[in-house]
Amino acid sequence: MICANDFNKGNMCEETTTVNVEGRTASPMRAPLSELSTEVEGIKLDVTIAEREIEVNKSAMSKVESNLHEVNNGYEDLRLQFDEYKKITEVLIQRDRFQHSTTFEYSNVLIQAKLNCTKM
Repeated sequence: MICANDFNKGNMCEETTTVNVEGRTASPMRAPLSELSTEVEGIKLDVTIAEREIEVNKSAMSKVESNLHEVNNGYEDLRLQFDEYKKITEVLIQRDRFQHSTTFEYSNVLIQAKLNCTKM
């Protein structure tokens, strides 16, 4: 008797017998069905393993997304700090330019005064 499992119809069995050279009856289909059953069980196991790997990967992806969120927040904080430092630097540069130009003008006045004093 050969039995196969059809997921839609349930177990289906069929009587088959053959006669081999020695005159004994044997079923040539029994071995292939056993192999098929083993293959089906292997496929089920593969599916179970794949589902487990998917769950593990989902967990890993969740951790990566969480870390990415933290990195993005840190980047935003750094960008804001950089913008503040940039504003402060611009103010200091402007102040230094003003002081340098004022000092330059004052030194020109001193040079002119010395020249005027020496001419007298």
